[in-house]
Amino acid sequence: MRLRPERYFDKAGEFLLNGVRLKAFAQVLLYLAATVLIGALLAPPFYWGAHDVADHLHNTHLTAFLAKTTFPRFFDRAIMITALALVWPLLRTVRIQNFGYDLGLVRDRRGFRRLVAGFLIALLTLLILGGILIAAGVLRARTHLPYEKLAWLPVTAFAVAILEEILFRGALQGMARKTAVDGFAMVTVAIFYAAVHFLKPGAAPITEIHWWSGLALLPDTVSQFRQPALLLGGFTTLLAVGLVLGYARDRTRSLWLPIGLHAGWVLGKMSLTDVTHQTIAWPWLGPDILIGLAPLLTVLAAWAIVCFILRNVE
Repeated sequence: MRLRPERYFDKAGEFLLNGVRLKAFAQVLLYLAATVLIGALLAPPFYWGAHDVADHLHNTHLTAFLAKTTFPRFFDRAIMITALALVWPLLRTVRIQNFGYDLGLVRDRRGFRRLVAGFLIALLTLLILGGILIAAGVLRARTHLPYEKLAWLPVTAFAVAILEEILFRGALQGMARKTAVDGFAMVTVAIFYAAVHFLKPGAAPITEIHWWSGLALLPDTVSQFRQPALLLGGFTTLLAVGLVLGYARDRTRSLWLPIGLHAGWVLGKMSLTDVTHQTIAWPWLGPDILIGLAPLLTVLAAWAIVCFILRNVE
């Protein structure tokens, strides 16, 4: 049988396998591995530095906040900061010159309207779920509400949404599109997005922080993958969230709608967490508002609404 070289190499001479450019794809995988390793190494210095700053400033609010912030939280933030810092070298390695054009993003004239629409779709569907769970007795309203904390939640929600959507749907999905077809890129980034948010260190307290403490947490981060219930209820919901965000990005070729959806889900989740007590009602709801069959159905309902409003988008 005669081989057709054009099926195995692109125009730049890079090897292809089932439409995937292996060299660029390997560079993205190397980026992910470097992000986790460097983030784990940076977590202890971040922890020590934050406490040193609080001691020098003598700020009681900052000291109280750090007293409630565990080392695994610094571990998570160190990995996210590392991921953002390494995006630029990765863009240069994969030969991305223009952040918009080369990553498949265009100027969206309906951007602000889509931002608001996505925000309302995600927030309202999650709040409706919260209302149903309160009526069913699964969630119970708190007697004392943290009004000052609630006032800052929209700022936090949009800050998280903007940073994560620039990273996941903007940079990573755009680069994955350069290595393969859109559907493969969307699913790959959605899986990575779900894995990053699903990987959490265990709840065991850490009394002493050493240089290797971040690395010591790495084996424990996969502990949830050994729990079938959490894997089915939590990872599946996060995967659905990633797919909705990726779909919105590809359909609109912009980040406005994904940012709105992401911010709405973050605000809804944080608001329900702060104003209610939660009881586990498996399989409908797990130990988190985004774990269980009910949150999964809510995300799928939001996806159906997104598909409806984008039905005429070319």
